Amino acid sequence: MAENFPPVGVSGSQMTERYRAADFLVLLELDPLPAHIIQWNKTRSELLYVEDGAAKIIFSGVIKKNYYFYFNNKKVPLRDGQFNFKFRVPLETTPIPIKIVGPNGRSSEYRLLNHWLNIPPKLKFKEQREEESTEASFGLRGIFKPSAFVQLYAEGTPTQLVDLDTQQHSKLTFRILTSVNEVYDGWVLLVRDRKGRVRAKVGRFGSPPDFIDWREISTQMNREGEYTYQVNLYYEGRLYEGKISEFRVIAGQSVVPHKYSPWLTIQPEGGFGFLIYNDQSNNTFSRAYMNFDFPFILFNRFIARIGGYATLHEDGSDDVFTFTRIGGGIRLFAGGRDTFFGDVWGFRLDTTLNIVGFTVSGNTVGARRIRAVSLLIEPHMLLWSYHYIIPWVELGFNSDDTHQHISWGLTYIFFVRPWSVNFALGIAKDTLIKYATDSARFDVFRTTMKLVWFM
Repeated sequence: MAENFPPVGVSGSQMTERYRAADFLVLLELDPLPAHIIQWNKTRSELLYVEDGAAKIIFSGVIKKNYYFYFNNKKVPLRDGQFNFKFRVPLETTPIPIKIVGPNGRSSEYRLLNHWLNIPPKLKFKEQREEESTEASFGLRGIFKPSAFVQLYAEGTPTQLVDLDTQQHSKLTFRILTSVNEVYDGWVLLVRDRKGRVRAKVGRFGSPPDFIDWREISTQMNREGEYTYQVNLYYEGRLYEGKISEFRVIAGQSVVPHKYSPWLTIQPEGGFGFLIYNDQSNNTFSRAYMNFDFPFILFNRFIARIGGYATLHEDGSDDVFTFTRIGGGIRLFAGGRDTFFGDVWGFRLDTTLNIVGFTVSGNTVGARRIRAVSLLIEPHMLLWSYHYIIPWVELGFNSDDTHQHISWGLTYIFFVRPWSVNFALGIAKDTLIKYATDSARFDVFRTTMKLVWFM
């Protein structure tokens, strides 16, 4: 239960006892607070105080200008963006809600979880045992209920989201904290679906380990959905159920990325295809070609990419068709949510401004080079959980309007989980027009097959 949060000061007369908080208490941020909005002063919260038979911690720090927040459903008073309040720590493992409100009135909600490793000496607490409330002094003699708290981590960060279509699922771990240093008869980790049915289970005799690798249950967790997990303990012939936590399983980080994705993502693409093009004399040429693309995605929002393709050389012919593109742009609906449209899961829009160049040469057509500035629009739409359809269009022109090109296509991508790559099939149509005394028009039809890696 939170107090009224009056400004507090730390004085020896106020606090009856002081302890090093890390020896007794663990504070777990299930949804880490964004550092650019709120900054905790660790020197205060590293101390645990016992006052009037209760354990308390002082929180202080600074929050970004024009922001304010609620801690355990109570508004925290601020002075020039600084806060300083005292919080009574519950003796049960309890999620503490934190809500941050921005200058535009929109709020973000987080949870802070406390878990006791031990109880400070002489801290009196009420223990509910067989419907009788008794008081005990842990420093003299007390019984602390056997319990375990488990938290799912992704690459060392607490998470509530698992993406099956990335390599990160092999780096997931369950961290287990037990209340006291006891030797237990056994333990079991249970994962249930929304209907309460057990979907994954792992357990052994003895005390639980500090960590359980996700790969121990990964073969049982191959479907998207909402799940819960908990660790139960067996102690002296009795079963003690642990706290229940929730998480979500999704497929397709490339379409539905989660908040713990890396700050920089590289998705190199490589493949080959077959193209047919017609020149201004209606001559038809066909060639095999190879293509590549290197997109760099920063903070899942900004895009820089370089790519292109070129026809393969054939003996007895110098017919060549090449294309290059370099550009940058922005990703819309990147986090699955938009200011105007709300939740937009399964849809992402990549838009880039590029400099492109086409080269067409050969014995019969001579050399034709078309360079232009283009706008590329690529909507990615989710299909059948982790299959994607990408209808795209690119419009190009130069400053004097003597060159134009229109390209469009359709790409189908699906994830190959054993290889951890995306496999893509596509078709495209390019129309290149040059307005001059020697006007020329080229129509190109392409088929493509390529692999997309996550790095």
